[in-house]
Amino acid sequence: MASQLALLAPRPEMRAPPLTRRKPNLPIHHSDQEWTAAYPHIERMYVKERRKLRYVMETMEQEYNFKATLQMYKKRFTKWGFSKNKPRTSSKTTPNRDSSTSPPSCTAVTKPIPKRTTHTILPMSIKLGDLDMTNLEFLTSIQNWSTSFFESALSDPSSPSRQIPPLLPVTQRGSGQRYDPEELSFAFRVVIELLRRGKGVLAGRLTRKAFLQIEAMLQIEGPLFIWNLMEILYNIARLEQTQLFEVLLFHLMGLARNLFAPEHPAMQILYSLRKLAEGWRRDCLPPQVPVLEQAWAINANTVFSNFDSRMLLLYYRLVWDSTLVNLPQDRLHDADRWFTVLEDKVPRGHYFLEDTVACIHPDLISPSDAETIEPPKDYEILKHTSLSAIQHRSTLDFTGASIRVRVLSGLLKSRILEESPPPPSASDAPRDSVEMSRLHARIIAYVMKILVEVDWEMGFDSEITTERLRSIISMREYGQSPIGPQTIFEWWQLEAILLREGHREEASEIRKETYKRLEKYLDDVPVHEI
Repeated sequence: MASQLALLAPRPEMRAPPLTRRKPNLPIHHSDQEWTAAYPHIERMYVKERRKLRYVMETMEQEYNFKATLQMYKKRFTKWGFSKNKPRTSSKTTPNRDSSTSPPSCTAVTKPIPKRTTHTILPMSIKLGDLDMTNLEFLTSIQNWSTSFFESALSDPSSPSRQIPPLLPVTQRGSGQRYDPEELSFAFRVVIELLRRGKGVLAGRLTRKAFLQIEAMLQIEGPLFIWNLMEILYNIARLEQTQLFEVLLFHLMGLARNLFAPEHPAMQILYSLRKLAEGWRRDCLPPQVPVLEQAWAINANTVFSNFDSRMLLLYYRLVWDSTLVNLPQDRLHDADRWFTVLEDKVPRGHYFLEDTVACIHPDLISPSDAETIEPPKDYEILKHTSLSAIQHRSTLDFTGASIRVRVLSGLLKSRILEESPPPPSASDAPRDSVEMSRLHARIIAYVMKILVEVDWEMGFDSEITTERLRSIISMREYGQSPIGPQTIFEWWQLEAILLREGHREEASEIRKETYKRLEKYLDDVPVHEI
């Protein structure tokens, strides 16, 4: 009788989730690592204990401070292979799930997550997810190529110890295009701004022209390639131009396949970067700026940790004019020491300048250009005042590491502006002074741009900034081209300041004029080819 009564006794109810008040302001967006840490507990409740999804959501929020929306859970369940219509067996009879349906980063043993007041779960002993593995693969490929480049260069005793490094010629093998680092970088910055302004046709034509120039970039040295490519991709990702980011990667992969074997470091970097882009697209994410910043920083740390006087032109061709150029405070001492050593090694004299012009800026020695372009009237004054100003600024203390590195890079390039000793004989006489003055104009423009940034940092009057920008544009027009991307970008900087100061009429004229100049620059890219 007692046993029959026991059978008739009501069964204890299932434990309900605690009825404590929900915690406010819990984040609902979580990384793959956080979802991975939560996976064992979600699987236990939803698969093994057959709990309802609402119960799982409330329990995860109350006990583990893990909050997410219903759609986020459903999306994650699909990724993990949890099917609503699929029968869920009890924990006693559940076989080991196939590894292909569970996240690759979960652990076999479920460990309790202690209750804590923080708003996220801290993963314990876990493996990495697919996207994290790809990220690690990408950063490792950056580290390997950058490190191996300097190791092989420094360990080769037979390599000639010359002041001018044996860099590849500017017109690279298999390419009819000349690689100008700054011109290519600013071409993509102008493309991004044109897209923002709704000038899609102009943006498309300029993109096509930049794509024709980028093949030469694939055959430069590893650290230079990484530094300058990350700088371009960073500017694209920062403004969430996802389509341009993916198209550029696709184009680079196509070019690289025709040049390199699959095991080449450039191929490994591009392949892992493409996998990252696919993962971001799968998760509905734009290109992730922190990943590109980290990749640039890894390479920059390697550059600043090594020095080779034969690579002066490599250092010169790094794109310094970028907001990406930044270092943490603990690395600034290494950068200071690196710049000090490098500055001492930069030779003064026409030998270095002639090689610089011949290797990097062959456009400066075009006879037709040399005959038609005149320097600005205040060229010599700007040259000497800029040199004096950057030397003074280098002695100041700045709050940010970024501006400090930029000032040091300006000081380094300004070394070329210093007076050189006279040639020992008539046969060593320099090239035509027009070539040298145009090279100097490029450097003066860069130094003055750094001075503008320092002025903003120190809170100087905006009129000084405006006048300096006008001088920068004059130097760009003389040293580079009145219609090139970098000159156009400087015009737009001036336009933005004029708009901020209320000079709308002049700003409007500048905008119209820059569009006309871009049309002239893109004469060789017909509209129907876009």
